[in-house]
Amino acid sequence: MDIKEFIEQYKKELLSLENTVLAMYTAVSDKILADLSKANTEYKKWILTEQIKDLAVNIAILKGDIQKKAGASTDYVVRSSNEMIDAMLRERGIFGIDNVVASTSIKEFVNSKIKEVSDDNKNRITAQLNFYIVGGNTFADTLDSVSNILDTNRNRALTIVRTEASRAFNTANQDKLTLVGKRLDVKPKKEWLSSGKLYPRQTHLAAHGQRVDFDKQFTIGAFKMMYPHDPSAPASEVINCGCTSIPIIE
Repeated sequence: MDIKEFIEQYKKELLSLENTVLAMYTAVSDKILADLSKANTEYKKWILTEQIKDLAVNIAILKGDIQKKAGASTDYVVRSSNEMIDAMLRERGIFGIDNVVASTSIKEFVNSKIKEVSDDNKNRITAQLNFYIVGGNTFADTLDSVSNILDTNRNRALTIVRTEASRAFNTANQDKLTLVGKRLDVKPKKEWLSSGKLYPRQTHLAAHGQRVDFDKQFTIGAFKMMYPHDPSAPASEVINCGCTSIPIIE
């Protein structure tokens, strides 16, 4: 299955999961609210009110599982794009190109963007992200580790892991593609692929399938970007973005 097919299949699966969770929440919530309207003692009202709270907690856990699935999808897409470029290099006798750029990108992000965290915890987060980049850990396990280090809600950890891992991979991909274009006998293009998320940015969705030369910028709404998560782009275009670009040889 190629990357485009994977994204389309993933969207269908994610939509099905979200619809299932929503239907379950609606059905159970309606039943509890109906019972609550008929409750004739304070104790029954208290019990039903607690059930509504528990339901909200359980739904949040299920949504968290869906977010993990979304992260795993992004991981597959960006790693596949990375492997496509590595394959081009190997076919032409170039080996040993690693993700040093990705690791440097991660360290710079953690040191400059994560606020109110001790230097020790910043180093621990950097180590976890680097371990994930080299394939030493899954997205879900990395998310759990960063969340534990921050000792905060999972949403912040999710934003850090998803955003920074994608930025690191896409930065490395662009550097490798530039190497292909400058040193080899091909002049590749690159194609923007919108993420498989259910609710992507409209500008990113509109850019899906856009092709440009390897050394040119994509037009993403009102902005120019060399690749998804381009550090020169505003935060509104990169935070939680799951897009990637793939190499094209015509």
